[in-house]
Amino acid sequence: MRTANIPIHSIKEYVSLLIQGGKTLEQRFIMVQNHMKEIKKQMIHLQNALNLTQKKLLFYENLLADSSYKNMPYSEEWKLFHHGET
Repeated sequence: MRTANIPIHSIKEYVSLLIQGGKTLEQRFIMVQNHMKEIKKQMIHLQNALNLTQKKLLFYENLLADSSYKNMPYSEEWKLFHHGET
């Protein structure tokens, strides 16, 4: 369960339920189901972070290809990035 990135306190709770046997099967199912929902949320956040990072990388590649941007002030760079004008 550690390889599934489940927190220690949740593993302890799960094992406690597991030891109690089949009567806790539904509780364990719900725990795993909730963990899967959390993983999906994390994946969405990570995908958003990856998309933004890729956008920023492409932005820098475009700037590096044009030497006129070397003396650009921060405010201009900020405007260019946020308005997609490269």
